[in-house]
Amino acid sequence: MQKAYNLLNALGEIAGDKAIIRGCVADGENIGDGVVYVDSEVFAFRGGHKQDTVIVKEDTISKIFESGQKHKVLFKRYITFGSGEGSMNWSEFKRYRLVEEVAEFKDEVNEELAGKAPLSHNHDDRYYTESETDAFFEGESYGKKQVNWNRVTDRPSAYPPATHYHDDRYYTESETDAFFEGESYGKKQVNWNRVTGKPSAYPPATHYHDDRYYTRSQTDSKYCSKYQIRDY
Repeated sequence: MQKAYNLLNALGEIAGDKAIIRGCVADGENIGDGVVYVDSEVFAFRGGHKQDTVIVKEDTISKIFESGQKHKVLFKRYITFGSGEGSMNWSEFKRYRLVEEVAEFKDEVNEELAGKAPLSHNHDDRYYTESETDAFFEGESYGKKQVNWNRVTDRPSAYPPATHYHDDRYYTESETDAFFEGESYGKKQVNWNRVTGKPSAYPPATHYHDDRYYTRSQTDSKYCSKYQIRDY
């Protein structure tokens, strides 16, 4: 018994504090029984409905001696879900990994790290250094990503750089002027005579204002009784 206990404690030291050595398997909102390691001691874990915290509890077994007196002879300490002084967060308990699982996890990590740059590495002349970048953009507007005109190479000597034509997909200046002749450009207005499909009479259809609307006389009457209205 003592030998088995020592072996479990040794395993707990390897796994670390608040390690789940065995069991404690989740089943919906419940956690099963198991074995955990806390503060250099192996505890049985009594499962139940999952809560945020666990606590150490103790059961005692008493025996009646030949003298007729009753004495506590066995103390069973265990951990279960609960709260109070000395409670611990269940989320801090981590499952102990077997050696095979650790090796598999190591292989996965190495696979992810393959081709990645080590912490200590150098950028060769394929990259601009910070000082080279600062020198290149010195005096420029970084926020707008502008480059000084004098730094632009291979600029054409004339604009447009090549002979070209605007075909009938475009309006010429004279066509545009003729179309808007006499119009107010600033307000984007169009001459009445250029509007097509206008109705012959206004309103274009017979309609009525029902009792959802106030008439002119009703409106005047309501405002005159509420406000003093004078002519200026």
